[in-house]
Amino acid sequence: MKRSTYIILAAMIAIPQLLTAQVFRDRLEKRGTKHEISVAKRHLDRDAEEIAAFNDLVKDYKIAYLSVNVEEIDAVKNALIVSMDREIDQGHAKANAGVREIRQSEREVSGSFRDIDQSSGELVTGLGKRWDARRDFRDDRRDHKDELKDLEDDRNDLAVLEDRLIRQENIRDRFAGWSVITESNDLNTIPEIDMLHSFLETMEGDLRWTEEELKEDRKELREDRQELREDRREARENRKKRRIERQYKRYH
Repeated sequence: MKRSTYIILAAMIAIPQLLTAQVFRDRLEKRGTKHEISVAKRHLDRDAEEIAAFNDLVKDYKIAYLSVNVEEIDAVKNALIVSMDREIDQGHAKANAGVREIRQSEREVSGSFRDIDQSSGELVTGLGKRWDARRDFRDDRRDHKDELKDLEDDRNDLAVLEDRLIRQENIRDRFAGWSVITESNDLNTIPEIDMLHSFLETMEGDLRWTEEELKEDRKELREDRQELREDRREARENRKKRRIERQYKRYH
């Protein structure tokens, strides 16, 4: 048997297996995206509740400050610091998750490199037309471009998150260490109040970031569903081709 015949037979065996594996990977990606959406929704609800609670504490602090009630000021201040610490801890958890996301994206970029090598190899063998390798090569290059963009987005997201964490920690440290009570009826001139407003801004920024993440995850889920449908359709078409080939061989 000629070497080219071996190559053809190997390709006939490998392609259905590859398609089945691709459908399996599509399902995993879809499941992972749905999990990310569920997590983002929980974070969104939690962040909204914590912003409302922090805003209420800021109002209590202003009331205590205007009444010059030192004990009440200290009590509310301690509650605010606890809220700040919790927000910062959550930020560190998100940063750690962001690092894991970058590592996963790096693995996916490497995988897309291998896919391009494989599809380009099929073109070289001369089987490109029969097994739609030209289309696969084009799709793999497109997927690789998408993976690179995802990796860049993940790195940018982590950088924004780390900058926000640094700002939050600086505000928390300044607020916790501030012991001077400014005698003024104008709350806009009180440094502590300005610190609290600044921290609240970082919390609102984090909420907007989560909203954008949720929007991106929903878009990705739509794309995952489309890819799964396409790969399932291709797998069905190849199964149909194999049945026709078997029937042809049986009667000829």
